[in-house]
Amino acid sequence: MKPNAETSGVKLDKYGKTSPGQRFSAHEGWPLCPGASPRRLASLRSEPTTGTVSRELTMTATTAADLGGPTLPQVRRLVTEVPGPRSRALAARRSAAVSAAVGSLMPVYAVAAGGGVVLDVDGNSFIDLGSGIAVTTVGNSAPAVVEAVREQVAAFTHTCFMITPYDGYVAVAEELNAITPGRHEKRSALFNSGAEAVENAVKVARSATRRPAVAVFEHAYHGRTSLTMAMTAKNMPYKNGFGPFAPEIYRAPMS
Repeated sequence: MKPNAETSGVKLDKYGKTSPGQRFSAHEGWPLCPGASPRRLASLRSEPTTGTVSRELTMTATTAADLGGPTLPQVRRLVTEVPGPRSRALAARRSAAVSAAVGSLMPVYAVAAGGGVVLDVDGNSFIDLGSGIAVTTVGNSAPAVVEAVREQVAAFTHTCFMITPYDGYVAVAEELNAITPGRHEKRSALFNSGAEAVENAVKVARSATRRPAVAVFEHAYHGRTSLTMAMTAKNMPYKNGFGPFAPEIYRAPMS
């Protein structure tokens, strides 16, 4: 289902993003951050929209992504019902395109985040209590991270370290070795996800010790691949109905 300008007050591109100068539907009263750049948040317009909301928040950011980062106004504010019309439009598109096996806790769709808030596509601003699970320890759109990513993708996107190595991989391994406790000699390997790292750690340990069993803590979470599900203690929602699992998993009590 395509987003409808008649109900949402705004058009989305095929990726669900705004184009420069497009508007978010919003109720009167959206607070502007003192000193915020006019490129980020402009002003409330007085004319009503034709949908379920009464006013429009004109977004003059170059792109939606330009909103995110430490200068995003740190406010909690609802300007539409939740979910708003644009989130509902995206949810309809999602149901037709995304596997139902992929779940989401929130019914809204993010367009920007920074500091302690997430901004959804309807202009609602929520306290961000979820990004820690995705390990955004330096905050969303941290300027140093954004710049580093821009520099890297401008140089090259991917070569696969196992095919053509590069210094960034070596530098990260060096830093991990330096901050890992202990005075012993250390080596590091990098992987795509936590579950992949755990599985490779088990592979390395089994190869080095020639012992097949794995000891894990009770109540611990390790991942959602086959082996890491076996290692994960909690059945719901991670394991139920997905067995049989790998054998030789033993659990130790954890205080």
